[in-house]
Amino acid sequence: MPVLFTRIGIPHPGQQTEALKFAKARKEAVNKLYSLNAEVYVRFGGPVGQIVMVESFESLAEVEKMKTAAIRGSIDNKIPMAPPGVFQTVEEHAWMTV
Repeated sequence: MPVLFTRIGIPHPGQQTEALKFAKARKEAVNKLYSLNAEVYVRFGGPVGQIVMVESFESLAEVEKMKTAAIRGSIDNKIPMAPPGVFQTVEEHAWMTV
């Protein structure tokens, strides 16, 4: 069952530029390392400046496989980590196609 995976971050006031720079760098890294097609969006309306990175997967098993690889990639400094103080919150969601 196809899955849409999102990582949503709300930057601290004044940190929008840094948050967006980080999200784009992370997107480029995961796309290059794992042959993904992740995209980054900025929300229009709602929490101003909210940033979301969106990835599509064939199944929840593929999401878990990617998360495990991304954790390793972050530990090995292959995938950028958000600088301290940039985001108020970051949440991950998996949306299954019905």
